[in-house]
Amino acid sequence: RGEKGEFELITVDPHYIIEQNIEEKSGLLRSFFNLLRVNLESGILAIPSGFLLCGLIAGPVIMLFVAFVSIYCCLLLDKARDKLRHKYFCDKYHTYGMISEYVGGTVLRGIVEFGLLVGQIGSVTSYVIFACANLVPVAKTVFGYNVPFYLFALALYPVLCALCWIRNMRSIAPISGVANGVFIMGLLAIMTYET
Repeated sequence: RGEKGEFELITVDPHYIIEQNIEEKSGLLRSFFNLLRVNLESGILAIPSGFLLCGLIAGPVIMLFVAFVSIYCCLLLDKARDKLRHKYFCDKYHTYGMISEYVGGTVLRGIVEFGLLVGQIGSVTSYVIFACANLVPVAKTVFGYNVPFYLFALALYPVLCALCWIRNMRSIAPISGVANGVFIMGLLAIMTYET
């Protein structure tokens, strides 16, 4: 209120607030590694056979092309989200489902979110299978026990559930940094020894 009981208008630039919040959440290097992992991580187990079938030149070219298309689509979704934010001066359009609901209604949102769910389940399932397939021979060699495959999968279930409950990714940033390093070393090992 002003001195005479009148209301004063305060102008706030919503674009500045949104951009400031985005810059506080992640940096360029962290975003780069997250995009790299999203594009390569779940398929890294198939890269050696893909390179074997395509060759040492065509394999990386095709992989880079698919990564480029994927990143381009992510950037298009990001632009659509920013346009919706600036058009309505709100921050409610922040998921793929919400953007698709604005564009095509609730049916399209259901289709998009179902596709995301199936994709995430597929990625996690491939990791669980990979981990269990490697833990079974380790248990037999180190401990002398032939542990069934499904017991390792059941043992990983509580760990995966606990990871799903993490709301702030900054709390696991050091672990993510180590994962990025191991990921790069694994990718270099695959490129060096399997081709």
